[in-house]
Amino acid sequence: MIDGKAHVQNVGWTDFKSDGETIGTTGLGLRLEALIIESDYNLRLKAHVQNVGWQGWVKRSEVCGTVGKALRMEAFRIELIDPPAGKHVWYRVHVENEGWTEWAIDGAIVGSVGQSLRMEAVEIKIVDDTNVDFVQWSDDMKKCKIGDVIFSTTTGEDATLTCDITDKPIEGGNVADHGDFKPLTMSISGVIIGDDAQEKKETIQKYMSDIAVLRYVGIETANNVCITSFGISRSVKIANGFAFTMALKEVRITTGVVTVIDEAFVYTQQNNLKNGGLQAVLRE
Repeated sequence: MIDGKAHVQNVGWTDFKSDGETIGTTGLGLRLEALIIESDYNLRLKAHVQNVGWQGWVKRSEVCGTVGKALRMEAFRIELIDPPAGKHVWYRVHVENEGWTEWAIDGAIVGSVGQSLRMEAVEIKIVDDTNVDFVQWSDDMKKCKIGDVIFSTTTGEDATLTCDITDKPIEGGNVADHGDFKPLTMSISGVIIGDDAQEKKETIQKYMSDIAVLRYVGIETANNVCITSFGISRSVKIANGFAFTMALKEVRITTGVVTVIDEAFVYTQQNNLKNGGLQAVLRE
């Protein structure tokens, strides 16, 4: 069992909500300022707060965030302490202009940092490895992803990073100014199947036509990439989908902000791929 209430701009403290119900508001443009979480399980939580940054960890029943200072919560983490085998805390947040983030587990960051975007609501559940929705989600986390498109299977992933070094003599022994790092390039191959295969194909094609700058998540993670080629093939072995090849190229961005909207997906998925199971994620 897990219960929570929120301190909301212009509203004050809301009533307690339980087990995955929405804590806070959506569609009203109101900032989430603080949370109190109650549970039979031992847990801790922390918030990234406007003008403050990351606060320290607080325990269940304690205030996370601020009250009376008109400061928005921007990002959030929560984790179980010494959890029973197979138990996880599963959560997501609603962010200004972005909507609901990816679900996350066990201390992964959700929300945003450096974008001045308010959190507006949060949903939190305690789940175990038999929960049908959780099992489907964790299976998806083991797959690779470009933008919002999750691949059914990835059969190949090659990344190339090169640096041109001058042939001219270098004075003073300092090489740093004489190397030219080239943008990262990647080649991906895999399979997309299922009832939504056609929709995913069209989404990828739209990414190309829009020259969308995306994040790729696989064994490696590549930020700020564009799709430079996308080829598909069908066979009787893939009746409800297609095999694909894809080439990606990094786009150099000189200014911008750091976002952690989908860091939960990145870190959880990487742990699944590399370690073969769900792992606690502790990073900020």
